[in-house]
Amino acid sequence: MGLLTAPAAAQSAPRDSDWALRGLRSQQRERRREVYEALALAQVSWEGERARDRLAGELRRRLRGKPTPEDRALIARGLSRLAGPDGFALLVRQLVKERDDRALDGFWEAFGRAPPKLAGRLGERLQKSKDPLERAVLIGALARMRDPLARRLVQRHARLESDPCPQAAALQGLVHQRDRETLPILIDALDADDAGMRAAALEVLTRLTGQSFGRDQARWQKWWDGVRKLTASPIAAPSEGKPVRYAHEVPDDPNPPYWFDIPVRGKRVVFCYDVSASMRYKLPTAYKELSNAVKSLRSSHFFEVVFFHEKVLPWRGRLSRADPVTKELLVRHLDELEIKSYTNLFDAMETALALGPDELFVI
Repeated sequence: MGLLTAPAAAQSAPRDSDWALRGLRSQQRERRREVYEALALAQVSWEGERARDRLAGELRRRLRGKPTPEDRALIARGLSRLAGPDGFALLVRQLVKERDDRALDGFWEAFGRAPPKLAGRLGERLQKSKDPLERAVLIGALARMRDPLARRLVQRHARLESDPCPQAAALQGLVHQRDRETLPILIDALDADDAGMRAAALEVLTRLTGQSFGRDQARWQKWWDGVRKLTASPIAAPSEGKPVRYAHEVPDDPNPPYWFDIPVRGKRVVFCYDVSASMRYKLPTAYKELSNAVKSLRSSHFFEVVFFHEKVLPWRGRLSRADPVTKELLVRHLDELEIKSYTNLFDAMETALALGPDELFVI
């Protein structure tokens, strides 16, 4: 008998496998979403493997369709509870294609329930992959797994990865290990050439230790030399009620990212970029500053870039979480933009402000 339950008082009717199957087969999107959420939150009960397999099969069918990113995240979490040791094959196939930050959060969380033997399979795929984005996505999944091999793979790629994007993902993933042996890896990365790697290392060091030495690698090294021989762990206890996957919150960040010489203090940030003909010879510098600023954002930041000439060209049309995969997608997008025509600043500003940013940076 398998059982996923919610408090009885919170349920107006029994949430069993029959209830869930009816909802999954419904033509109403809201009804399906209700079931996705219940399965993701372990609020459905079932009796026997057959009922579980029917639910898992229906979820797999839905995942192969075209659900929204939010639904993909919920389905992945639900499948991870239902699929059993051999049921992660579809999740792996979908994971390596996924590039939406809203869905990736759910997929990565799902792999926290993956069977131990899956770490070896993901490691083999990671070794064969030539795509830095795919490697970053796989590393994000391995970072959530509790298997010792997964931990070693993340540490290895945090040191030896050949591309900044997956290496930043590996450095970011070390926040889940809470292992004192990862601290030297993070300190070494503070002087990396890539802004994304430096940002990930600083964020995770701050999150794990509670210390705040900024980008001063010498101070971090002096601190580590003083604590590494102690029997007590130098890693701080998790903050009450705060998921480990997010950044350590500092009310007034003493080490903010910068755009040109301007500190980025907000958590919901929009950059508004003129790509009209008059900017043709200035854009290389402007793009470099944008890339560095975006790569320097923390995992608790959300950002968007609104490009404009005579037309307004939002990158995604929404705020996206600043994880290493999303940052790299934005940097790649810069090479695809066409520079032309006139300057429609008013509509671009209106579009940017409609996103509700804490801060708006305009060039």
